Amino acid sequence: MNKITKTKICSAARKAILELLKAANLKPGRIVVVGCSTSEVTGKRIGTSSVMEIAQEIIQGICPVIEENSLTWRPNAANT
Repeated sequence: MNKITKTKICSAARKAILELLKAANLKPGRIVVVGCSTSEVTGKRIGTSSVMEIAQEIIQGICPVIEENSLTWRPNAANT
């Protein structure tokens, strides 16, 4: 995966979590649950093409936003 693609994924994840937080009006201390299919991010069927690099970029995009807003979350991967 090239650097441009990584940047786009990270930026898109950040934008998505910011939109979610705005729409949900979550207060500090609330729990955020994130579900995602890296297979779908690559345009494939769920569960058919997991890509750890994509998962890492998504986490890098959302984690700072969640922490900046004092929300609670626990990253968990089904394949680990």
